Amino acid sequence: MGAALTVVDATPTGRKLSSFRLELASERITVRELIRRRVLHEVAERAQAGRQPRIAPAPVEARLNPPPRPKPLDPEAECAAALDAFGRNGFFVLVGDRQVEDLDEEIVVVGDTEVRFVKLVPLVGG
Repeated sequence: MGAALTVVDATPTGRKLSSFRLELASERITVRELIRRRVLHEVAERAQAGRQPRIAPAPVEARLNPPPRPKPLDPEAECAAALDAFGRNGFFVLVGDRQVEDLDEEIVVVGDTEVRFVKLVPLVGG
């Protein structure tokens, strides 16, 4: 039986920056796997956003000034960097009102579980 939780990016003052739903295969997930899934989600979103320009330049402008190609992100390297940042307190993970501190700690998803990532440094690309 699957589960879902809400992942929220927040500032240290508690202001919500963004959120998304993360579907899970079961009601249990380790902090390590949660961080990994969250980073992979962000890498995929950035890759998708890089493919779709918000405003398409006129053909002449595109020919004279081609847009810079964004450097593709290495998902595994981004996951490793995020896990390392967690270990160095680069960001905190709160499940409900409780801070989790161990990568191998299991989170049990019940009801409408909310997980807050309070970032002191960017998880991807920083």
